[in-house]
This record gives sequence, C-alpha cells and structure tokens, in this order.
Amino acid sequence: LIVFLVWFFFFIYLDIFKNIKFSFLFANLLLAALTIPMVILLYDSWYFSNIKEYEPGLWKDNLITGIFEEGVKFIFPFIIALFFVHRLKSPFAVLFLFTSSALVFATFENMIYIGQRFDLGIVSIRGIYAITIHICASTLCGYGIVLYLFKKPLFFKAVLYFLAGVMLHGIYDLVLST
Repeated sequence: LIVFLVWFFFFIYLDIFKNIKFSFLFANLLLAALTIPMVILLYDSWYFSNIKEYEPGLWKDNLITGIFEEGVKFIFPFIIALFFVHRLKSPFAVLFLFTSSALVFATFENMIYIGQRFDLGIVSIRGIYAITIHICASTLCGYGIVLYLFKKPLFFKAVLYFLAGVMLHGIYDLVLST
C-alpha cells in the first residue's frame, strides 16, 4: 500500500494529469480493484478447461497471463475513455486512466503474493519491478487508445500497441519464471 501511495502521489506531483476529473479517476480506481478477481477467474477457467491437453510451456503460460492481465486492466479505462473522451479532453487524462488502473492492479497482485509468502526480498522486488512493468505495459496499451481517440489513426495501430503491452508483460513474466 505504501508503494501504491508513493507512485500515486508521484503521478499527481508530475502535474501533467491535472486535467482529469476526480470522478473519472475515482470510478477508474474502484473498477480497477475488480480486475484481480476477473483475472483469477479467467485464468482458472482457461487452465481447468484445458487441463487434459495442457502442456506447460514458458512462452505459452506467460503469453496467456499477459493477455489476461493486460486485457482485463484495459477494459475499464477503455470504456471510460471511449464514452467520456469529450469530457476528458486531454490525452494525458486518458493515459492516466490506464496508468492508474495498472497501479491498482499491481498493488492488489502484490498483496496476494505477499500474503501467500511474506518475504522481504519478494516485497522489495515486486514493489519496484512488478508495479513498474504493469504501468509500462498498460501505458503502452493506453497509448494506442490515445492515438486512436486524439490522432484518429487506424484502429489497427491501437491493437498493435495493445499487443506490444501484452508482449512486454509476457517477456517480464518469462524472465521471472526462468
């Protein structure tokens, strides 16, 4: 929680996100808290439905995890940005929705890992690296949406940025698991 607050106040201190209304931010943070149970449900459903023909593989496992986590973290900021882009007005405000969603997700994920096995090494590593990589991956995904909403390129570019975020997350998970 302390790491969450440090990151959150750092983003506020940057002052580039001043155009975002508190109501959008608060709604996004509340909805982001729902993403952890959604990811657990998706991953468990996928795993148990494929258990008979499931062959573990580092790339496969990490890519699936990246798709599920980035996809679920993407849902709520995307919906808010899509429907309220005229009220958000700023690309930075839209990007902050994705960044704050990742921050909440990573914080709750860290709490789960720490709750399973409290270890000062895990706390320090996850506090720095996990939150940073979640923010970077979600920011990549969000940047594609910012381009789509404000620069009006092809939606295909937004999909490419989303896939880049998924791959970044997958590579991070791959490095951790080896």
